[in-house]
Amino acid sequence: MAEILDGVLVRKAVLAGLKAKIAARDDSKPGLAVIQLGDNPASTAYVNNKEKYANKIGMHAEVHRMPESFAEAGLHTLIAKLNADPNIHGIIVQMPLPAHVDADAATGAVLAEKDVDGLTPEN
Repeated sequence: MAEILDGVLVRKAVLAGLKAKIAARDDSKPGLAVIQLGDNPASTAYVNNKEKYANKIGMHAEVHRMPESFAEAGLHTLIAKLNADPNIHGIIVQMPLPAHVDADAATGAVLAEKDVDGLTPEN
């Protein structure tokens, strides 16, 4: 027999559980960094939701919104900085990236242990 799930109730329960786990931590709260190049409306909506829910459960969230023209070298510098930041535990490079940026190189620059989307070669 099929069971119908109430997605709203499931979301509330998951968020409440995560919020409680984060609040109970003795050390620093988890940190998430999201990098977005350009202003693709769908990407912006996803990024806004990631930031909203991270804040809702008590995480530290940073969103780095860069212009579409942002240089690939600058992106790699930013990723390296976030990789080295002990307060950032997860990094998302929001897709799609502008045509002048090599998406594989960008996602590959994220440390595997900080790769939220699992896009690095190791993951």
